[in-house]
Amino acid sequence: MASHCILLRHGTPVPEEEDPERPLSDQGHKDAESTAGAVAAYLQSVTADREVLVAHSGKLRARQTAEAVMKALLAAGFEASCEERVGLSPNDEPAASLELLESGPSKVLVGHLPHMGKLAAAMIKSPAAAGRLGGLFHPAGGLALRRENADWVEAAEVVCGEPWPKVATILTVAVPAEERRSSSVTTHRQVLMLPKRLNEASRPTSQRATFPSRPSAYAQVIAQSPPRSSPEYAAVMAPRGHSLPAPAGPPQSHRYRLQAGGRFV
Repeated sequence: MASHCILLRHGTPVPEEEDPERPLSDQGHKDAESTAGAVAAYLQSVTADREVLVAHSGKLRARQTAEAVMKALLAAGFEASCEERVGLSPNDEPAASLELLESGPSKVLVGHLPHMGKLAAAMIKSPAAAGRLGGLFHPAGGLALRRENADWVEAAEVVCGEPWPKVATILTVAVPAEERRSSSVTTHRQVLMLPKRLNEASRPTSQRATFPSRPSAYAQVIAQSPPRSSPEYAAVMAPRGHSLPAPAGPPQSHRYRLQAGGRFV
């Protein structure tokens, strides 16, 4: 049974009037290659399984994106295959894709909107979330999910050009699972400075940072700040309309509010 699945939308294609088959544009190829490298890095960080199936719809732009992912996985030492599968076209229902996830290795599914949003919502058993999840699928972007017991949960947003694998790994490894589950999500747009050194588990519980459940589904590394007198930190942003609680210790040294344009105040 697959334990990890990454849902990707194809990269940006050329306009239909330029080519009715709509292959990837030059930028679409670049974005697909960028995301492909990030997908390989992410899977290396979360699973020891070396086998990955990359499945795509019958449309050229999806196949080209999937091939970029397969090449990156092979270069990273995975045993990757790339196949066209039914059930990944724009207006398909999620049922066929869900069957694909019931057995076999980790999967990368490359498809289209609105199908990707519907499939993600079906995987987490929340059909009402299709609109919200569909908004994550920018070109060459999408969503990584993992199994917890028998259920799929959001693990990390795939953002083309952003270092999302790093923050997903930091939050998964550094923060004890019970603290991730017990924390709450409450206010609006705040930033938490998380130590990049992955040694949180060795610190007393009273000194550990706490996070909302499934934080890696929301967080993005948006800045690096190495204070001279302390370990290097990564700035982690909460989702719009939510916040991350501050860590223990001097709160003003770790907590910031984000202004438009990415400035800290």
